Amino acid sequence: MDISKFLNSGTTFLHGAARSVTLTVGAALVAGLAAQAQASERASQISDVARPADMTSLFYQQIGAPGSRDTIIVSTHSPSLKELMNQLPEPFSKAIEVRASITGTNPRIHSLESILGKQPGEAYSYRVALQGGTQSVCFTNAAEAIADKAEGGAGGINYVSLKTPGGIENIHSADDAMFHSTIHEIYHCTTRTDYAAKALAQHGENGISYGVAIDEMLADLAVALAYASREGSFDNGMASLRGMRAAGLSDLQHHTEDMLDIVIAKLDPGQAQGMTPAQIMQATQRIGLQLDPINNAELKAAYAKTAIEKTLLAKEVFGENPEIESLTEKTVQAIDAEFDLDTRGRAAKITEVILTLKIKNAALMHAMPGQGIASMESLADQLGTSLTAAQKARASVFDAGIFPDGPATSPVPSDANLSMGSHMDDLFSEHLQRFDSQMER
Repeated sequence: MDISKFLNSGTTFLHGAARSVTLTVGAALVAGLAAQAQASERASQISDVARPADMTSLFYQQIGAPGSRDTIIVSTHSPSLKELMNQLPEPFSKAIEVRASITGTNPRIHSLESILGKQPGEAYSYRVALQGGTQSVCFTNAAEAIADKAEGGAGGINYVSLKTPGGIENIHSADDAMFHSTIHEIYHCTTRTDYAAKALAQHGENGISYGVAIDEMLADLAVALAYASREGSFDNGMASLRGMRAAGLSDLQHHTEDMLDIVIAKLDPGQAQGMTPAQIMQATQRIGLQLDPINNAELKAAYAKTAIEKTLLAKEVFGENPEIESLTEKTVQAIDAEFDLDTRGRAAKITEVILTLKIKNAALMHAMPGQGIASMESLADQLGTSLTAAQKARASVFDAGIFPDGPATSPVPSDANLSMGSHMDDLFSEHLQRFDSQMER
């Protein structure tokens, strides 16, 4: 099935015995789901809150906390979102009101996106946890936000173009982008450790960005493990993650790629094969605790080196950004890390990982105008480096001017493992099948 079309169609699935009914989301559906909940008073605890009935929320719940009565994960697009918010126990509603006061909004009249200060189309998760984190509710638009960005027409492949301010464009298949976003955001919904708070306590206010980057690295680790669970390898997951993160030159809180490389090198992807998403969330949290990242000298050095080198490159490519440059310097000083600076080496590394991402998506790149050796040479020149002969040979793989009939085979043997997948589509289809099976019992 095409999950992008499902998420963009404004439909939800309500399951009855042995059959599924598709309804258009509108006033009638909102009213129907609200009536189904039959609850307008606030619950005393999370376990008493009526769960959303839309299939996307059920999908998110299954990924992150299947069967849990103390954790709710709900789509921000759920027709029963307002009903759920009206039922939340008082401490949870108060937490949302505090957030609204920060953004100058009103929970009774403004959208959750406005309350949280999110930009339209931004993928996010927002978790409210109380009682030591044992009870929580998390709101996310992980898949929907990416589906809204998806474009078609490139060789019949849906794709997403991503670019952060002060960063480089990176292109992914829509399936890969949604798979990444969903696993990443659901990890944020399930983790019970707030590394930003730990960094604040250990390194002061200027260390918060490092703590956030640790949270983001672990969410990316969950994505890498999710790929390994289906492929027995980190190759495709890391190709996507490295390309995406390396492209964000000025994204201080997402300089995760070098830290992730360190962690991945210690893991056996075969051990993740066959794990469910919920097991991956739990394993990632355990790995995070074992790493002790707030005090881990190796991780701090990797982050500091990445942050400084990419900030200097961003200054070369896009010009000065005093706010980012100052914040980067303060963060690196706060975590007291030692590293060797190599800006030119960073430029070469970014060129390499973006090239690898393009080879992973060779069929997509081949179908898009302007991709190939010339585009890679332009990127390398922009970063103040140049392509090696081997990189030119690899870039020719998706150069339609050289191979007009379709992408060629890469001359590098390890590239043979790279390909676009259908993991999001498969994951969602498995969810539908599982749900139908349960309803038939």
